[in-house]
Amino acid sequence: MIYGGLRIFALPEPDHAMTTPPLAQTLPGFVYSDPAIFAREQQQIFSNMWIYVARSEDLPGVGHFKCIHVGGESVIVVRGQDQQLRAFYNVCRHRGSRLCTEESGSLSVLRCRYHAWGYDLDGSLISAPSATALTEFDSSQFGLIPVNLEIWQGMVWINLSDSPTSLVDHVLPLFWNAWERGKSLLLIPGTH
Repeated sequence: MIYGGLRIFALPEPDHAMTTPPLAQTLPGFVYSDPAIFAREQQQIFSNMWIYVARSEDLPGVGHFKCIHVGGESVIVVRGQDQQLRAFYNVCRHRGSRLCTEESGSLSVLRCRYHAWGYDLDGSLISAPSATALTEFDSSQFGLIPVNLEIWQGMVWINLSDSPTSLVDHVLPLFWNAWERGKSLLLIPGTH
């Protein structure tokens, strides 16, 4: 068997395997703890799909944020002055330092602790003390790198892909199947 580019050898089947149907097959135990397989899953699966990260009401006010680790990356989800939720890579554009080290909280500016670069809640660079003397420095080119974010039914989703699939195309089949399985439990006025 091939799993994640790694050849995994199965144990020989007992003699009676040809006469009784298999109950189940599982992967060998090392697959669940191998760091190389974990890294590959992070890159190939979680970096390319929509990931549910919060309820919209979990970030109720301006400046409320949450840090999420997905696909080997740290991402900040923050509510801006305009009440919009946005997601950014949790990395200062100057030296690559983490901006937020807390899991969640509230702030007015995303500030790097290394050289004090400050970012507005919309991701734009608003202060860069060490760069003010540079005449050709264009702060508009050094905003935080955005991450795809969509809200569906109050659920906040992010996707690290450069060209993500539609969130609706991703979640609608999941919810449709659940609805199909449970619709007999619904009481719809005027139909019962």
